[in-house]
Amino acid sequence: MEDAGTYFVNIGGKISTFTLLVYRELTEPTVTCEVQKCSGSICSFSLRCSIPGTGFGNVSYTWRRRDWQWERQSMEMTVNKSSLDNLGPLRCTARNAVSRRRVTIITLRGLCPGESRGQVEFGMGWSRSP
Repeated sequence: MEDAGTYFVNIGGKISTFTLLVYRELTEPTVTCEVQKCSGSICSFSLRCSIPGTGFGNVSYTWRRRDWQWERQSMEMTVNKSSLDNLGPLRCTARNAVSRRRVTIITLRGLCPGESRGQVEFGMGWSRSP
């Protein structure tokens, strides 16, 4: 990380500058669930996938459920309480310029407030820039 910065090079009397960016590999993602709103017995929850720490550069997130995926600019997605049993397994993949990490939620019950125990699996991968 300490190598990041602006560098100067002199080639044939011509000075050029370039900026070196150094990124850390991603740590294990964390998924949290918060109640957004409840009306009677109908509740919606916000799922948030995040990478704790700094120095990762731009991190993008992809949510995948069984056979479909959608990309979000945000780390969050909203689900209804009635969908909790039907969503799993649900995977969040986080990517930056140098690595990829994922977390798979087997069942959302237990992850969200007022629900019984849930199950989570973690995975990782690396990507190489051309």
